Amino acid sequence: MDIDERDRVAELWDHSQEQYRRDDRVLYWELLPAVQRYQNEMMTGDAETGYFDRTLGELKARTGNTGLRGLSIGCNEGDPACEMILFERGLFERIEVVDIAEGLLERQQGIARSRGIEGIDYLCRNLNAIEIEPDVYDFIWAVGTVHHVERLDHLFDQINKGLRSGGLFMMREYIGPRRLQFTDRQLRIVNEILRFLPEPYKKTADGRIKNHLERYDIEAIKAHDPSESIRSDEIMHFAAKHLELIEVAETGGTILHPLLSDIAFNFDRDEAGAGLIEGLVLLERILIGEKVLPSDYVFCLAGKRMK
Repeated sequence: MDIDERDRVAELWDHSQEQYRRDDRVLYWELLPAVQRYQNEMMTGDAETGYFDRTLGELKARTGNTGLRGLSIGCNEGDPACEMILFERGLFERIEVVDIAEGLLERQQGIARSRGIEGIDYLCRNLNAIEIEPDVYDFIWAVGTVHHVERLDHLFDQINKGLRSGGLFMMREYIGPRRLQFTDRQLRIVNEILRFLPEPYKKTADGRIKNHLERYDIEAIKAHDPSESIRSDEIMHFAAKHLELIEVAETGGTILHPLLSDIAFNFDRDEAGAGLIEGLVLLERILIGEKVLPSDYVFCLAGKRMK
């Protein structure tokens, strides 16, 4: 990406919450409770246990319970955000959060200080050019950030370099087709489902009816976000190249992500919608379990590779 593209990305993610919720409506498929239970089960084996609890169990076994140093690759918006929750559990001496979105970082720093947290630093960094101090971090994590990075070889090399011996890396990520260029098979299945969905569940936030999904225009994707899934299909290749993979769990999204885009909020308002989502989750699990479709999302734990 050139400088203008980096500036557009920073501006977009300075207002990241608008990508997920708007006017109390759930816009993003992963925020639906039934989907969260499904993904929890795929990542932890228990629909009620989240992936950070699963990860912290592994981290404690590897590094101990106190005085840890952590690094978040990407800043997530929240009050509290995950790094604040982690810090308040008393495990960490210091956490650093790096992201290109300066406005988002400043807001989250303010929230941390309002909670009396002084041990988290929010740093504006370009993840494509980041240099990570070697052998410093007990825990490095990335949630929905890596698919926005072009220089994957560099990033994963830096992550491995930054981990201490025995340290842990955690990633929850989209690894599907780059630039959201969903496959012909994905689109056929999504469109067959849309044909049979009741119309009230196909309404978009602006009042349109989502009857059919066409493959997204690449130039439109780039115009909206030049970093969007720029090399998403290569993420696991570079993770395996630079890190020692401990666990890789498929978490789906291959059907639910393209299907529920723009219409997810419809399934969060009544029992009928909740029932439809349960059925759609089951369908996706069968299609991925029977190898009809790959999983477009993964949960990954990895350790330092000694080179």
